[in-house]
Amino acid sequence: GLDTICDIYINIVKIASSKDMHLRLRAFISDEILKDENEIKIVFESPYRYIEEYPNTKGLFRTFAETERKSPCIRKANYMFGWDWGPNLADTGIYRDIYLLSTDTGYLSSFRHKYVFNADGSVKVNVSADYIKNGNGRMVARLYDDEQTTDISCEATLSSKNEFSFDIKKPKLWYPVGIGEQPLYNLTFTVYGEKGEEQKYAYRIGIKEVRVDDGIDEYGKNFAVYVNGIKVFLKGSNFIPEDMVL
Repeated sequence: GLDTICDIYINIVKIASSKDMHLRLRAFISDEILKDENEIKIVFESPYRYIEEYPNTKGLFRTFAETERKSPCIRKANYMFGWDWGPNLADTGIYRDIYLLSTDTGYLSSFRHKYVFNADGSVKVNVSADYIKNGNGRMVARLYDDEQTTDISCEATLSSKNEFSFDIKKPKLWYPVGIGEQPLYNLTFTVYGEKGEEQKYAYRIGIKEVRVDDGIDEYGKNFAVYVNGIKVFLKGSNFIPEDMVL
């Protein structure tokens, strides 16, 4: 979580550069540069200087906010350069944890999940976990609620893409605030290597069925959102964080 333009050094050796606030940066580090005690240094560049010096000879960038018209050229939250009532106050710094990971198996890069809603009220949760694989092992996925009324586990041989499927007979559905409750399920991935190594990744997911009705009625074309069969009035589509400084 580096915001935004920066160079990263470990023990004076430059290991990576970052120009994207939105993506997590992972850099492979050789054992040769590591010591018993290690110094991580990150040198940031001014985002204002970066966009000022960025070439824009053909007027490629457009934004409705007139505070910094070239701000779309940088991969940084655009509201930080001014947005409606928001001040033009583009900050810089570290906003996620930094860590060194030593592993013989690899690491989880991302996961996706989809829901299949059945006529009897049950739900199938299909999960795909992408893994950067360096060695052999196995991955165990577990889905459970806080009360342990639902607790399901699946296991697969470790691969670059790991597929899991969970069947929940009586799911607790997630609703928007004011419509219903917001129960969440715990989804964990545990990786076991050949040496008994263990990694654990924990997430929270809410089960909901979202449908958009864009059919025609007597007034014209609809754009109505239904959550678990209930028509929901949406608002706040142009909301920005109230705290401008991460």
